[in-house]
Parts: sequence; structure tokens; C-alpha cells
Amino acid sequence: MIQITYYVATSIDGYIAKKNGSVDWLSSVEMEDEDYGYSDFYTSIDGLLMGRNTFEKIQESGEWPYGKKACWVWSSEILKSKPCSVTETNLSPQKIIEKAKKKGLQNLWLVGGGKLAAEFNYKIYYFHYSCNTGTRYTANLWHTI
Repeated sequence: MIQITYYVATSIDGYIAKKNGSVDWLSSVEMEDEDYGYSDFYTSIDGLLMGRNTFEKIQESGEWPYGKKACWVWSSEILKSKPCSVTETNLSPQKIIEKAKKKGLQNLWLVGGGKLAAEFNYKIYYFHYSCNTGTRYTANLWHTI
């Protein structure tokens, strides 16, 4: 069984990023020395799913932060440069889940992209999001894939 977690920071009104794609607003609400459970969460996942815009924003920040964890990026265009662990795709979520199962992966992180989250809507096992300073909400969705 694969579990997909949508772990995301959001504004109180449900926005992930500004219109220009920036998430710089996060730094204004972060508490020093608080990782909001990220370290524990990150060690629990073995693969990532993200949209092209999210991928490009991460690439802009410099070094790829996810090491060799398998990662699928949804894009209709060829990615200019990518780490070796990244696979670009335009396959359906179900097809990628099947590929992840064949690789023996069990816990996937849906990193970002509202459009991609909508595509995975009924496949997400956990919603884990930070909303407002120091507050975390987690919703467990009990269906197996």
C-alpha cells in the first residue's frame, strides 16, 4: 500500500503561494528553531511528487534539497536541468502510483502545486498542512491505494 501525504504550508485563506509563485511570506511567520514536524516527516517519506512550477521554484533556490529520493515532476515541457533522481512525466496519478509501487516505495510526499493536488485528490492518504504560526492541522483520510 502506498500512502500519499500532502504536506504544505498555507495561509489562513487557503493560499500556498503569491500570484507570482513566491512563498517568501513563509519566512515572516516562521518561528525560530521550529521545524513544524518537518524533520520527522521527511525521514518517513521515500518519494516525491510535484508540479513543474514547484520544481522550478525549488531549483531557483540552488541545491536540490531532496538528495536521491525518487521524484516525479508533472510537466508538458522537457525540464532544462534536473537531478538524476527526478523523472519528468505527464502520466496519470494512477500510473505513477503503479511505478512507485514497482520501485518498492511506500510513502510519497505530494510537495506542491494546487493543480497537482487536485489531480491526486482522492489518492491522498494524509493532509498535513501548517496554517498560521505554530499551528498544524492534520487530516487522516483512510483509503488505501
